[in-house]
Amino acid sequence: MNQRYAIVEFKEESEGMRIYEVVGVTISADPDFAASQGWYVCPDFVQVGYRFNEVEFFPPPDPAAPTKKIKIPKLQFLTLLSNTVGEIKTLGLLQPADLGAASPAQRKFILIYQAAEQIDYRDLFENVDGNPDVPGYAYQFASAGFVTIEEVEALEAAWPYNS
Repeated sequence: MNQRYAIVEFKEESEGMRIYEVVGVTISADPDFAASQGWYVCPDFVQVGYRFNEVEFFPPPDPAAPTKKIKIPKLQFLTLLSNTVGEIKTLGLLQPADLGAASPAQRKFILIYQAAEQIDYRDLFENVDGNPDVPGYAYQFASAGFVTIEEVEALEAAWPYNS
């Protein structure tokens, strides 16, 4: 009578340098033939991609959720910003008529924008320079009334993901 077997195709390193074999195929086969091939008896729940550690089968790790790109080119940022808040507001944020009247956060961001090749997601939406006491520039602009929270959230939602 045939049984269900897992054919392990390759090994994969995981945390702690432990080696796991990965199921490449499941098949129903004669026990004598399967034993001669080095196949492993497996329960019905085992699928391609499951891991096997010579004792038990377990599911593969969940694929990582897509993550936001940390930095994007200035031109891409400029496009996202103008698509989100409009061209007039974008110009007002990046080239205010009176730089002296700009908030300290706006002046610092303008200097960074002019000097940097890329814009950092963390500085905009998390905190400035990794300092948890200084909210991201986008939220500082919202609290100063330059943009709305809805516009900040729309800009963050439009930020590209890693491919």
